[in-house]
Amino acid sequence: MYYSSPHFLEIAQNLAQTGTSWALSEIQGSILGYLAIAQDPHYQEWYQLVQDDLHIENTNLEDSLKRIFLENHLNFTQETCITLCVADENSSSADQLQSLSDLARGILYAIGAVAQEESLDQIADFDDMLEDFIAISQIDLVSGENHNAEDYKACLDHLILLLRALYEMSR
Repeated sequence: MYYSSPHFLEIAQNLAQTGTSWALSEIQGSILGYLAIAQDPHYQEWYQLVQDDLHIENTNLEDSLKRIFLENHLNFTQETCITLCVADENSSSADQLQSLSDLARGILYAIGAVAQEESLDQIADFDDMLEDFIAISQIDLVSGENHNAEDYKACLDHLILLLRALYEMSR
């Protein structure tokens, strides 16, 4: 799989060596979902939410995850571009769809975890947003449906728009 940043490739390789079942895009999804709805987001709180499921004991990897968390937190608060840890245009369609599905699945994981602690009733259209995240997380990789770069980018853009809307509405 190819990533838009060599830094992401290095983290993905280190992650694969830990034996965790989580893909890098799924981890970033959990960060983005957490940042979008947590009222006072902190790295340590996010890490505690996912730590038991991640099964990571690698300090260097934890430092990399903290860096991704902080970069994404800054991007949310300053409304700048979010660099996603997903397959790039040089990757196969299957890798692209898998990373897109993983990203959405991570977002849903965090929303579910944080929703237990925070009220999301005030968020307009929350159910519709949730349905979109679920649909993207369940992309059928085996169906053989045609997929092109424009569709992939459109889905990624849609995810970012949903996250930004969720972030704004939860404040």
